[in-house]
Amino acid sequence: MKKTVIFIITSFCAITLLAQNKLPHSVNYKSHNHVLPEKPVSSYLEYDMIFEESNVSGGRFGWTVSSAGDFNGDGINDVAVGADMYDNSSGYVGLFFGGDNIETDFIFTTGENPGDFFGGHVSFVGDFNNDGFDDFLANANGYNEATGRCYLFLGSANPDLVPDLVFDGTFTTEWFGYRHAGNGDVNNDGYSDIAISSQNYSNDKGAAFIYFGGENPDNTIDFTYIGEANNNSFSNTLSIDGDVNNDGYDDILITARGYSVNAGKAYLYFGGETLNEIPEQTFLRTYDTDYYAYTSSYAGDINNDGYEDFMVGAYGAYGSYGRCYLYFGGETPDNTADLEFYKDTNDNTDFADGLSAAGDFNNDGYDDFIIGDPIYNDNYDGAAYIYFGGENPDNVEDLIIEGEDGESLTISVNYAGDVNNDGISDIILGATGSRTAKIYYGGDTPNTQVDAVLEGAGSDNRFGYATSSAGDFNNDGYEDLLVGAYGYDQYRGRAYIYFGGENADNVADLTLTGDDFEDAHFGWSAAGIGDVNNDGYDDVAVGAIFYATNMPGKVYVFYGGEEPDSVVDVVINENIANDWLGYFINPAGDVNNDGIDDFAIGAVGTQNTKGKAYLYLGKENFTGQ
Repeated sequence: MKKTVIFIITSFCAITLLAQNKLPHSVNYKSHNHVLPEKPVSSYLEYDMIFEESNVSGGRFGWTVSSAGDFNGDGINDVAVGADMYDNSSGYVGLFFGGDNIETDFIFTTGENPGDFFGGHVSFVGDFNNDGFDDFLANANGYNEATGRCYLFLGSANPDLVPDLVFDGTFTTEWFGYRHAGNGDVNNDGYSDIAISSQNYSNDKGAAFIYFGGENPDNTIDFTYIGEANNNSFSNTLSIDGDVNNDGYDDILITARGYSVNAGKAYLYFGGETLNEIPEQTFLRTYDTDYYAYTSSYAGDINNDGYEDFMVGAYGAYGSYGRCYLYFGGETPDNTADLEFYKDTNDNTDFADGLSAAGDFNNDGYDDFIIGDPIYNDNYDGAAYIYFGGENPDNVEDLIIEGEDGESLTISVNYAGDVNNDGISDIILGATGSRTAKIYYGGDTPNTQVDAVLEGAGSDNRFGYATSSAGDFNNDGYEDLLVGAYGYDQYRGRAYIYFGGENADNVADLTLTGDDFEDAHFGWSAAGIGDVNNDGYDDVAVGAIFYATNMPGKVYVFYGGEEPDSVVDVVINENIANDWLGYFINPAGDVNNDGIDDFAIGAVGTQNTKGKAYLYLGKENFTGQ
């Protein structure tokens, strides 16, 4: 039985492809006018594939980045990226699977409500239920009037992003889950544990809650650490994945950036069979507004002495140049910094605003670490400073990775695991200015060249506003799909072609663009127009209704072929001010019965919005005239 293929617009950012033998209602699409069934289509049909545009525009994609461990159990590490301001700040988290196709092989999920800020922080938590698959945690600290919520995603061979366990705060404005951490076994029971922050707990003293992992984990708090005084913001950062004193129990590092009028303080608690609320050691500076303890992280074993080391950042120290303090682990660690790192040659800096372990990035047997500065240089390009470990480590950076074009590289920094499966650690850096997360592969002689650029799924690119069959664009016997995204890149716009096939997927095979003109709205309309040049391949047309300052509009024709490309073949421009040419595009069949397909273009702005329709007859040397 022949199947009918239809598109249903599910908002301005996604489309659903349905292939069913029988349809209960007809669904027509004419630009922004939708004729919808009386009941939601989902009550009748099940979708077979979802297509989503590949750029979170304005959502702060890259605000937080983290390894997700080996979430799908294929032997290669995966990474998670958050965009907390996606879609009216409901938020977004994308999970990118490691391997050769990491840039395009991903799944994602979004927040429950506007203002949740889901994806403001993501963290690798190890194997919380010890089932052989790694897990990760994502927050939504704006949930329920800023009560806050965290979502645990358990890995599996058939991964999804449906939360497996939810952790909730208890009162409004608590900001439960602002930060969280895992991948440490603080009670040494063989299961990874989780720590979740509550900065505003008890008059802003702050608290950190510990949840022990287990075969059947729950969301019951197992231990609580509470800050010393009001307004301390205790638990603004926390880590539990290092064994500082090498006793077999991972230890808990918690900071309180608000301590003593923002002078800041850090607390180290040893893990054990029974946890203790009294810290084994505290770390502080004496200067107000240093913002010491604003950031912190375990660094790995930098000097390879068998003890985990850790860092505490003070981005406001020494005239806002920023400093990072490295403390070596030991059987009885002291609170004197063993190394200090700083950059005092540029007063436009947030040096030490981001800190992370880097694994063994240069494969020399010593762990390495990253210090980030997201506002590096006058253009806020951002920079990552990589320091290699060694028997006698120093404070001279070994690599500097500089951002570009105001992208704020290192707004988030993290160890990525081994995402390309070469046996060497990799790192991931967030860059909200370019709405990307960038992966750099480790190696014997690592460099500063980005190896993979991750982007998320779009919100205000208007992906899916125009959808159409593209006919058989590459003449392989399968129908292809055409989708417009007129809001992409300041409304310059884009369109995407997806090839049909027995193993069709939701990754675009061709990306189409028009002229480089802001607000052109290329992709407002998009349609398969048949074979207008009579070469045996179906063709497509895409409209840019607001092209040029007086908005005459343009339509771009792309010819199909055995190996089609994204080069424009014909441009149609009637050069009438305010014409809005391309508002509609529709195939017209063979109007003049010459055996060649024809098509029509609407221009609704013509003659004071009376409108006009243009008919273009196909021919072997079609030029749009």
